[in-house]
Amino acid sequence: MPNGGKVVSALAATLKSLREERGIKQEGLAETLGLSQSAVSGWEKENKVPEVETLVRLADLYDVDLRWLVTGDGVRDRRDPPVAAIRLETIRLIAAPAFDATEPEAHAMLDAARRLASSDTEGGGTRTAES
Repeated sequence: MPNGGKVVSALAATLKSLREERGIKQEGLAETLGLSQSAVSGWEKENKVPEVETLVRLADLYDVDLRWLVTGDGVRDRRDPPVAAIRLETIRLIAAPAFDATEPEAHAMLDAARRLASSDTEGGGTRTAES
């Protein structure tokens, strides 16, 4: 398992870490997923790899991105604010000292940032910095 071994090792470590971070025992996770405790143990000992459907369920359970769960790439937490929401907060921090709150330019800049944030989150149900 030249490349597969690294992926399996990383996945095993990630699954164990997520479970332990949340204070869940192997038995409890197995019960939640409707599987045996030995299945969970096997994943963590690199003896087995979860089925794709189980990986999807684990990503949902831990509220992490499936791609991150499997590869370690991308954003871990699916609840991370979208880029536009981060931009909105940055603009607020930069604009606040530069403009009086009643200045039309400040309002126009914040309105543009809000539109950008809402366009980034449309259809995705992702929260923005406003919510």
